[in-house]
Amino acid sequence: MEKIDDVQIHMDYMSFTIPLESQIDVRSAFEEIQEEIANLFYMTSVNYGQISDWAHDGYQYQLSLGENIIIRFGGDRNAMKKIIDWDERVKSEEKYDSLMVELKGQACREIEFLSNGNIDYLNIISWVESHGGKFTRIDIAIDDMKGDVIKLSKILDLVAKGLYTSSFRSIPFLNDSALRKNNYKDIDVDEEPCSLYFGKNTSDKQLCIYNKKAERKNKNDSWEGEYWTRFEMRFRHDAADNLAYFMIKNKLNDIGKFSCEQLKNLLTLKHSYYNGKKSEMKDVRKLDVYPSWEKFLTFVKGTSFSLRPVLESTIETKVSWRTYSLSRMDIILEIANAYEDDDWVFSGAGKVYKEMQDKLNYLKEKRDRITEKDISMINNYRRKNWKSGLFYELTQSDIDEYMKQLESEVKTFKLRYLLPF
Repeated sequence: MEKIDDVQIHMDYMSFTIPLESQIDVRSAFEEIQEEIANLFYMTSVNYGQISDWAHDGYQYQLSLGENIIIRFGGDRNAMKKIIDWDERVKSEEKYDSLMVELKGQACREIEFLSNGNIDYLNIISWVESHGGKFTRIDIAIDDMKGDVIKLSKILDLVAKGLYTSSFRSIPFLNDSALRKNNYKDIDVDEEPCSLYFGKNTSDKQLCIYNKKAERKNKNDSWEGEYWTRFEMRFRHDAADNLAYFMIKNKLNDIGKFSCEQLKNLLTLKHSYYNGKKSEMKDVRKLDVYPSWEKFLTFVKGTSFSLRPVLESTIETKVSWRTYSLSRMDIILEIANAYEDDDWVFSGAGKVYKEMQDKLNYLKEKRDRITEKDISMINNYRRKNWKSGLFYELTQSDIDEYMKQLESEVKTFKLRYLLPF
């Protein structure tokens, strides 16, 4: 089957709330769960910023996790109700302070980077569900990086002429004004900032089609491509919650086909033809689907759920992330010799022993996740920082040797530094 290149489908926004259960106070409740939240996003509690006593959306406290994830908690306005099933006959409703986690586009890219592109959004959804949480917003973006099937200018032209059907009742908006037949003629929509909105900012569902290339250029963000149109589907409130649990129920970590079906439900572009012949029919619903729109959605069905990080993957860019949860990346950094030799002195023997044990456990369970791409990245770093003598390339067998060496060091370290006094 023919395939459209340069089309990416990815998560671009996710926010959820969970109840904080504690008999003490809300900050203590957060401390009880903070490590669990950090691990969910491939970090640890050391990646949290300072807690602020000022927060958005009526919350009491706010802080960041990593560079881009925002966490808010506390506040009477944001209490959550939770149904407790004591047994089949007795139920009660209890009230808890809530905690909100917000991941905008850059936060999604950050955790994709930390996971080396292996982020499992279904795991996040499952975790939220297991903690009695609720999703408040999910955005899914389809990025057309080529425009070779249908351009933004053609979409706008068809919508302005009324040749479309939509699940939205309101008139579509172009930038800040209602879209009329002639009010877009002075805009070069494929080059200038242009946003076409279906649905209101307060509605459960909204579709925004816009010139992402022009937006990046307008913000002075570097981008080398020739074309970039984004179809951004925003699901809020119950629609977000329903979408999340539909994904988990149907195991949709790969949501390429599903995303395109959702887009087609929200908007279907029409042709002024009926059964292949020119028609003056006023009932737009009966007209043929515009061929290029149908072609675009049909071909995009096979596109995988894109998790491509925007950050370059090198040893240098990863050293700064050393403090997130001990796993695959710590092993890669150590093999590359990217750590300072005396780091353990400042960490303390107990912490170092735990780190070594965590690395060993990871290798025993997930040795196959150290890929040839990782080996190549390690060798590139070692080659660049090689001091003297003959350089040699590491191979997968060296990883196995490292595992054996680590196992021996764990035993030695325990005997030398962790004996009771």
